[in-house]
Amino acid sequence: MTSTLHLGGLRADTIIASDDPSGLSADTPVLTLAGLCAAGDLAPGARVVTREHGAVRLSGMRMETVLCRPVRLSPGALGHDQPDAPLLLGPGTLVRLTGWRAETLYGAASAFVPAARLAGCDNLARDLPRRITLHIPVFEAPSTIYAGNLMLRIPS
Repeated sequence: MTSTLHLGGLRADTIIASDDPSGLSADTPVLTLAGLCAAGDLAPGARVVTREHGAVRLSGMRMETVLCRPVRLSPGALGHDQPDAPLLLGPGTLVRLTGWRAETLYGAASAFVPAARLAGCDNLARDLPRRITLHIPVFEAPSTIYAGNLMLRIPS
């Protein structure tokens, strides 16, 4: 399923839906007003920097242990310093693509794409099936966070 996200009429992003588990590994760095914080250390009340709303208080953090094939991104896999360090994401985590990747693959200026759809590109791979604990930030409204120098879409 594909939908378009309109942000104040100024931008539009294509969103590719997925039923795969989404979330961040515990060591994924997330941008907060206090600086970078590992996803596993985030707590309700932390002020997370979002693309749409600026700094937003985190309503909660969910942790789910799931059996899945997580996606491993090497540094620079999606462009210069994107991500800036190795990342491990749930296969359904929505990653924002821009530029030629979004235009070539999705016919859009930008697109939020499940991480699993990116596997097979240079420096991106799916791990073997295993149990992994995914950390899922909870906001009052869908938000795009900055994590590992990438933009990740977090549903509400």
